[in-house]
Amino acid sequence: MIPMSARNADGERGKMRVLLVLSVLLAACGGPFMMTPGNSDLKEGYDRQIAMNPELVCTPHMAQEVWTSIRDEYYKPVSDKEIFAGAIVGLSKGLGRTVAMPKWASDDDYGLYQFWLLMDKESKGSKKSLSDLCYSAVKGMVDSLGNPYNEFVGAKESRDRLARLIGQVYAGLGFLFTADYHGKKVYIDDVFPGSPADKGGLKRFDEILAVDGKRIADMDMMKAPMMFRGREGSNATLLVVRRGWVAPRALKFKRGVLKDYGDAYCRMESGIPYCRLYGFGAKTVENLESSFARLPVHGKVLILDLRNNTGGMVFTATRMLGRLWIKSRFSTVFIKRKYGAVPFNDSYPSAILDGYRTVLLVNGGTVSSSELVAGALKDYGLATLVGEKTFGKGVSQKTTISYGSILSLVFAYFLTPMGHVIDKNGIEPDVWVPFTLEDRKSTRLN
Repeated sequence: MIPMSARNADGERGKMRVLLVLSVLLAACGGPFMMTPGNSDLKEGYDRQIAMNPELVCTPHMAQEVWTSIRDEYYKPVSDKEIFAGAIVGLSKGLGRTVAMPKWASDDDYGLYQFWLLMDKESKGSKKSLSDLCYSAVKGMVDSLGNPYNEFVGAKESRDRLARLIGQVYAGLGFLFTADYHGKKVYIDDVFPGSPADKGGLKRFDEILAVDGKRIADMDMMKAPMMFRGREGSNATLLVVRRGWVAPRALKFKRGVLKDYGDAYCRMESGIPYCRLYGFGAKTVENLESSFARLPVHGKVLILDLRNNTGGMVFTATRMLGRLWIKSRFSTVFIKRKYGAVPFNDSYPSAILDGYRTVLLVNGGTVSSSELVAGALKDYGLATLVGEKTFGKGVSQKTTISYGSILSLVFAYFLTPMGHVIDKNGIEPDVWVPFTLEDRKSTRLN
């Protein structure tokens, strides 16, 4: 008699073989959901895709979408054999042993179907399911490209990634911080108005010593941000140091849904409009316009703060440039793919900030889409950049949702309107005003 575990494994393999054939047949009938400008509800597209995969497994169709995207969309040429080799590396990690790269006569033999048959053979005797090994192999395909901005997130872990991509609501406290990775310290950069952190009394320049009794000094600093998140309504206690306090104090908060807190807001500072952007999500331009329109009457001067803005949707940045400053007169960015560079702009009949003198605040945390805005405004002389050199991420990822998994793949590099390369170079400010961790400490204590 065949053991039940073996029968279950054979049943899974049989089902996966059928799915592999069906994935080829269905490829022309319905593809993945592309996160591109014009999608009014990205979450709806995600929900449609994940509804087709309620068990959250890695399917051959999912693997095929990733394989095809790498071969056809990646900004550098990649052969099927190279993708196959990456999948072998991922499979080896999944199995915990080395799987040899087969040596076949023709490069045409290195395809997904052949890899799946090889994986099916190598998986026998393993405690790992074909789905788990498939996820390992797909991740290997992406990781083998050697680009830190490529990312594959399986269906089981994709909801939080989607929230970060589109500015979807999540439960947290609502503040930005700077981490001293060497000294293991966390300093508050800003607190979102109306957020749980704001209501609980957290202030800019505060230093956090502990979260729920766990000391920052004992944490893996890469995982520290997750300590501030949790279930909606759950309690959080932060041990905080602040200027004027004799000793640290424990502040208590109730985590809440963060919707638009981290997006955009404007306020008056000494009679001058000050606007802060925390990202480039689907509704950032509308939120910025709405907040700006609520300001009292003022002169034509604006301070726009893009410090520690880690970017987001590229087309939100180009739309913002056209809507606020550039109209349809000039290109906002050049998109450089492996086939050449093309100019891009968003056309509007008028610019909201036409005639304004804009001061743009930037630093090393100004990244990606925020650098596109900084580069365009500097090239056209529409803003004075003040602060520090920006991070230097000038690539764009095309994001695809397939059966609940999310693939972000670099498909283009960006040049400023005057042809400056942003990636690894960043944007130099017109006026250098560095702000170091020591400045944060002295501002907090003095």
